[in-house]
Amino acid sequence: MWSLSLVEMWSVLLKMEAGVVNMNKQSILIVDDEIDVLISMSELLEHAGYETITAQNGEQALMLIQEKSPHLVILDLMLPDMNGYQICEKIRQDIALRHIPVIMFTGMDAMDVELQALDFGADDYIIKSIRPPRLLAKIRTLIQRTYLGLDANPLTMLPGNNSIQDRINNLLSKKIAFAFYYIDLDNFKIFNDKYGFKRGDDAIRLTASVIIDTIKQADDINSFVGHIGGDDFVLITPVERIDAICSEIIRRFEASIPEMYSKDDRERGYVFTKNRQGIEQKFPLMTISIGVVTTEGGEIIHSAQISQTASEMKQYVKTFSGSNYFVNRRGIKPYIVEDKVG
Repeated sequence: MWSLSLVEMWSVLLKMEAGVVNMNKQSILIVDDEIDVLISMSELLEHAGYETITAQNGEQALMLIQEKSPHLVILDLMLPDMNGYQICEKIRQDIALRHIPVIMFTGMDAMDVELQALDFGADDYIIKSIRPPRLLAKIRTLIQRTYLGLDANPLTMLPGNNSIQDRINNLLSKKIAFAFYYIDLDNFKIFNDKYGFKRGDDAIRLTASVIIDTIKQADDINSFVGHIGGDDFVLITPVERIDAICSEIIRRFEASIPEMYSKDDRERGYVFTKNRQGIEQKFPLMTISIGVVTTEGGEIIHSAQISQTASEMKQYVKTFSGSNYFVNRRGIKPYIVEDKVG
């Protein structure tokens, strides 16, 4: 069992180490039913520059992971209500959380236990007797490797352009048919100009939540959500439920987005703001446009083709008023429209 005296010793060791970087308050969730472990681990990690969150059982841990989306989870194997395997498995099945690195942290030094933890999705298996500097080095390396490899968008923590391209090319190389959605907000710049960048960031995070919640409802763990940047998002799913997914994204977005506006703008259904010529003009509330292309025809052989075609589809969608989606099911030829929801 860890003790506070160990933390005091670790503090001395850490002060002797040169080059400890500023972690910008990256957050770590510590899950253990022993209060001494929680206290000592929290003190160690906070001294190293991290923000810590603690949980003493699996149910609380899963709730905090959903609410806080920590950068890393340190997870005890044996907990009162469920074991670390079960918690790790649930994290890996959640499309919004599956990227979070998990360290299984236990007193059991057994090869079969370690292998089982790794099979359930743990990124590392560490015995509690590990020396603090080595533990911190492992944590630092795992966080850096995860988020540099993920090229995560700092606003939504969703995978960025490199990860999107890798996912597309991986599916193409395996000849797995999929649907690629290019999702963009309409009148977002108008909203940003009137309400400010902070509120604009809130609207982008809301859009990310709408897309993620839609995929969670579809219960498809094979889907992928990415954030290109700004108000542009990418979604990759199997081809079977395109219409249902697009319709649900639009429904959820239109139900949620009015709350981002003031009461007066919401009731009017539009905003007054100046256009690029400085003339005050009336603009609609934000809507959402989705261009979809599938690989069923077999003509697409590279990620650039599908990205370009979906982008062209999305631009075509934006020529219509309101929230809409269009699906091109005939390969890479742009502007062949089959579906619309207004």
